[in-house]
Amino acid sequence: MLPAVLAHDGIETAQIEARCKAVQSFTDKIVRKGEKYNNPIADITDLVGLRVIVYYPDDVDRVGKVIAREFDVDADNSLRRGVDSDPDRFGYRSDHYVVRLGQARRELSEWEQFAALRSEIQVRTVMQHAWAAVDHKIRYKGDELPTDLRRRLYRLSALLETADEQFAALRAASEEVRVAYRSSLAQGDFDLGLDALSLQAYLSQSKVMRRWVDAAVDLGYQREDEADADLHLTLEALLAAGIVTVAALDEFVLQADDGRSEAALRAIQRELGELAPDASIWANLPDVLAFVLMYERDIGPDSIHEHFRMDIGMAIRNALRSKQKPAP
Repeated sequence: MLPAVLAHDGIETAQIEARCKAVQSFTDKIVRKGEKYNNPIADITDLVGLRVIVYYPDDVDRVGKVIAREFDVDADNSLRRGVDSDPDRFGYRSDHYVVRLGQARRELSEWEQFAALRSEIQVRTVMQHAWAAVDHKIRYKGDELPTDLRRRLYRLSALLETADEQFAALRAASEEVRVAYRSSLAQGDFDLGLDALSLQAYLSQSKVMRRWVDAAVDLGYQREDEADADLHLTLEALLAAGIVTVAALDEFVLQADDGRSEAALRAIQRELGELAPDASIWANLPDVLAFVLMYERDIGPDSIHEHFRMDIGMAIRNALRSKQKPAP
């Protein structure tokens, strides 16, 4: 349930892990703390655990708001870093929520059997996860170490927290640059260096490129969600072709929009059909641009550090060879 809700709210996760408490662990806990639990099934809070790992510290807070919205949170048994912890607390830990189903879901017949159960949700960043993994591996406890080693661990914890803050700052700065690029392109100013952000801004605003993707789909390519597209290969192909500004990219796109783009896409699709009749190629903005560029500028996949799927790479090579053969 939670992964679907996070995706709906546009919260990107690096990883989501789930686990059920092992029977042996459950019985051991009852034996250790038997007097504490009148009803172990209902009283033990971590029968089921979920760990949500995100990229940025502000996403930890966003996930926390989703959890508060979707579940009933046991505030007395939950713990949030920076809110419930002392400023000099040793270690770099994640947020922990003890939850049960919200009232609306508890009233649904399909959830009724889980209404009394509680579970634990941990939320942390990638940096926090790295700290926790290493800390768990070496099992250092601050009070058990000599002073110089404790000091080194404090410094490491501070460095990881600083890294989290810098990643968040870089994301904010990237968004500012992205907005500035889009504004420049909307005003017809294409005098921008070509990088991942300016390429993304150009593709998102290019009506010509949208037509190319539609043409690819008409030829038999499979349309792909643009959120899943990777700009890296396309950018390398552009730079390999000597296209280093958005203005030069726009010039190439307009020149190839006279039917040559469709010819390139058709040639690659034809060669793939001969190699693997049941295979398909995804059509998204950066990949379609890369296909047309490599065909037009005779750039084989071997010239690019990032590799296509093997059959697509072979199709591009074969299309280039067919194109280069002299007419009979």
